[in-house]
Amino acid sequence: AHSKGIWVMLDMVVNHMGGSINDINNFVPFNDGSHYHDCNGCISDCNIHNFNDAAETEHCRLAGLPDLNQDNEYVSSKLIEVYTKLVEDSGVDG
Repeated sequence: AHSKGIWVMLDMVVNHMGGSINDINNFVPFNDGSHYHDCNGCISDCNIHNFNDAAETEHCRLAGLPDLNQDNEYVSSKLIEVYTKLVEDSGVDG
């Protein structure tokens, strides 16, 4: 792409992890419960039901997927570290 003058962009979804909350021990480096939203304020199943509700979409789970708590300093710094390394190693433009 670069040889044709095309910029290559990387788009990553870093809101949630695959699997279920029961699998977090396997989600290295996000293998601690504090790395995820605690469902406080969510409906009992912790899933998003109202996508027009900002708090629900930020703190509840999309289709049961564990939702990363990016307010957690470890989570946010690790995401920046991983994303930066991926951009540097892959040669994408941003």
